[in-house]
Amino acid sequence: MAVTLAGPSNTFPPVHTDLRAERTAGGPPPMDTFVIDGGVALSGTVVPAGNKNAALPILAASVLTTEEVVVRNVPRIADVEAMIEVLAGLGVTVRWLGEHDVALCAADVQPDAAVERGAATRIRASFLLAGPLLARFGSAVMPPPGGDVIGRRRLDPHLDAFRALGATYEFRRDIHIDAPALSLTELRSGQLGESSATVRDRTERARQRQQVRFAGTSVTANARMTHRQIRQHCEIDSALGDLLQQAMEQLSLSARAYDRILKVARTIADLAASASVQADHVSEAIQLRSLDRQLWG
Repeated sequence: MAVTLAGPSNTFPPVHTDLRAERTAGGPPPMDTFVIDGGVALSGTVVPAGNKNAALPILAASVLTTEEVVVRNVPRIADVEAMIEVLAGLGVTVRWLGEHDVALCAADVQPDAAVERGAATRIRASFLLAGPLLARFGSAVMPPPGGDVIGRRRLDPHLDAFRALGATYEFRRDIHIDAPALSLTELRSGQLGESSATVRDRTERARQRQQVRFAGTSVTANARMTHRQIRQHCEIDSALGDLLQQAMEQLSLSARAYDRILKVARTIADLAASASVQADHVSEAIQLRSLDRQLWG
């Protein structure tokens, strides 16, 4: 059997040659035509490299279970590393067992877990997590996915499939800002508020506190705390417990909202440079949660 791979020109006649050896010896330039004579049995073992488009959905599917999932022959490329970062941000424990084998455990992922925007914008496949989160917890909050701009890559097929399964979806803003009207006295006052530089400095110090708090874990911010970490870093006394219970009953809040309020309260405490969560921090977090319900139901 002979297989010929022909190029656009016939400058050099077909030959049987080892081009690599000729290059090393300073021989002629590469041929435009290669002739391969068969008739020789091939033997040996070839391990195909893992496929990115197969690996990404499998990694996302690890969120479906609380058991450890081991995925083998995973290609160590940028998109896979980005997906691993997104999973870690959700609370998935990630352990590389070898160069291409990874173990993932989503036991600590909480019902209110949300995909981190910064990591999601690096990869289009971050939206693959919508299905597993929806299947496991009944809801999912997804930021717009990123990735290369290579034409129209619509999310409609995903959303249409969710709708066909009975799910509903809505597009929401990421930041809620309540800006009450100022009184005439406040408008006429010569007293200046905080400058942007002061607010930025206070925010950076709060982020530093969180980095120290979660050092050595996959969590990067209060919003990503697991249920166990909430209990550890948001300790409340009986008075705060009563305040939360009253808010839960009056606002008809869910158990998931309870954890969200404590996460926000912990952040408010960090902005106030407070080592512990106080009553005013919890009260403000409850007010913000009430505002969220007014805006989005």
